[in-house]
Amino acid sequence: MSSFQEIEGRIGISLPPTLIEFCKLYNGGLLDEKNCFYRVPIAYWAFHAEFGSQDGVILDGLYGVENEQTAYDLEAEYCSLQKALSIEILPIGFNLLGDGAVMRVDQLTGAVYWRDHGLWEEQSVPVLFPIAESLEDFYNSLGDDPNENEREG
Repeated sequence: MSSFQEIEGRIGISLPPTLIEFCKLYNGGLLDEKNCFYRVPIAYWAFHAEFGSQDGVILDGLYGVENEQTAYDLEAEYCSLQKALSIEILPIGFNLLGDGAVMRVDQLTGAVYWRDHGLWEEQSVPVLFPIAESLEDFYNSLGDDPNENEREG
């Protein structure tokens, strides 16, 4: 297992304290229906303008720092994204469609953004929609998917 300082040294950034605390308690991995949905506050008009009636985002998992499964490994995903993208983003969570919750590396004490991979690839420029004021707000607001029964039926 690597220490947080070792990981920070390898990727060249200081991880947000909230992320470190989260990883010490829960690390990363798949989410269940009790904590897979993040309702995007109405104040984030750009998200709601783009995605219309979508109340929020569904996540399948969160990234951790000392995870044996590469699919949830923040360091591995961060390094992969840096090879492919024109701006530095820190991955926080993901869905199986390739979208995810991220933070801008130049603003690691600020907002959490939604990265829609389809829009990003279609426009060939970074497309990020703010969805939470802070990482703490994001983590604390994960909850039940209000539309799950509709999806199953």
